[in-house]
Amino acid sequence: MDVAIVGAGAAAACLVDALSRQESEPGRLTVFDPSPQPWRGQPYARDLEQVRVNLPPQQMSARHGDDAHFADWLRSRPKDAARHLDPQLNQPLPPRAVYGDYLEETAEAAIGTLRGRGWQVQLIAERVTGAETRPGARVELHTAGGAKHRVDRAVLCVGAGSPRDVYRLAGTPGFVLDPYPLADTLDGIAADADVAVVGSGLTAVDVAVCLAAREHRGRITLLSRHGLLPHVQQRGFPFQPKHLSRARLLELAEQGQLTLHQLKPLFGAELAEFGEDPEQLAAEIGAAWTEHPAERLRRQLGEVGSEQRARRVLVRLVRSLGPLALGLLPERERKELQETHFRIVSSLCSPMVPVNAATLLALHDAGQLELVEGVERIEPALGGGFGIEATGRARLSADVVVNAVNATPYATPDCAEGLVRSLVEAGAAELGGTGGLGTEPGTGRLVVDGRPDPRLLALGDIAGHSLFITSSIAGLVAQTPAVTEALLSGF
Repeated sequence: MDVAIVGAGAAAACLVDALSRQESEPGRLTVFDPSPQPWRGQPYARDLEQVRVNLPPQQMSARHGDDAHFADWLRSRPKDAARHLDPQLNQPLPPRAVYGDYLEETAEAAIGTLRGRGWQVQLIAERVTGAETRPGARVELHTAGGAKHRVDRAVLCVGAGSPRDVYRLAGTPGFVLDPYPLADTLDGIAADADVAVVGSGLTAVDVAVCLAAREHRGRITLLSRHGLLPHVQQRGFPFQPKHLSRARLLELAEQGQLTLHQLKPLFGAELAEFGEDPEQLAAEIGAAWTEHPAERLRRQLGEVGSEQRARRVLVRLVRSLGPLALGLLPERERKELQETHFRIVSSLCSPMVPVNAATLLALHDAGQLELVEGVERIEPALGGGFGIEATGRARLSADVVVNAVNATPYATPDCAEGLVRSLVEAGAAELGGTGGLGTEPGTGRLVVDGRPDPRLLALGDIAGHSLFITSSIAGLVAQTPAVTEALLSGF
């Protein structure tokens, strides 16, 4: 068996760990990635300490079936655990770079296990630029260096696309298209500059918090069309679904196409286990559009340890089962979720940690930070800086504009455009109806005209049936057993 993984980020690290724990005949594994920091991807590259993970350790395990895997690793580094304790969650929330260390060590340990069982494992620091996939033949991968590698199976773990330039400001002096790593970006911003941040999600929160940590004196304005901040992360609790499970989703799909209508009573049953009312949860979610952002922050900071568990149950289910459920839903329902409910799902499932929420609130209360919604236009101003127009507001100005808008869901990253184009043009892959590459729900196999190809698989954001927000670790981990099984099937 000759297997290739294209990309060496978080998805690949989870997959290699899962592969190392499968009973199989030894084969050959080749991983392609030109990054000088393999197994991290951009999200977990080295950066400022204030760029933190946004979930407690029990929800960040890279190993399926072992929720304590990351927590145990972190306990082996007590200085990191103690230095980055969030007092309200009573959990360590380390920098994302520290989590990157964990992914590196997890992947390297898995490679050691595979080699100990007779596998040949090689990491090639080159980008895969294309592929040939003749019917009945092995997959031939082409690299930027001109090499050709024939493999039996290939898994695309290429990560997310590039940030969107919504207002077409790329190349304008004072505009930052991609804020990461913030350690480099913020060095170029004067301490008294008025900074406008395009977006109000987790990336925008990172920018504001890191500016505060550097004792920035100028105004900080978060610019948003919708004005929705991430929810504040709540304290976790042990939870295993009884009614809305992977097995139940697959069972319903076998009986006919799964619908949101079928999911509603199953979710209601999960809430009933804790005496929670679905209507109360719906009202809480709906209030996100009407409540003043600062007052919502203040209220949610007071509810981090609340006994009400409905929101936490919803988030855990969406993050772990969302990718599978989305792939089983009719295309019209997938589109409705993505187009109509993207913002609220993103706010719920990509929450900010309490320590960052407290920083935002302090900046707001001090008059240094403002959230402006209804933004219509941002353009370079005569003489330098930027002019900003928003509904119902006088024209605003800023010295610097930092983009914090993530890639379009399912977008192909620049590094994988050649590979994806070659697969689509050869008829070996097709674009999904809501974006990304069409995949078979559960297995990750690429699908063309409804037929899955056992030679080609995808895991992560590029898979058209992944969750339409940036793939969470929990979502990746939930998918790895089935993808690993599909990868090894037939050998």
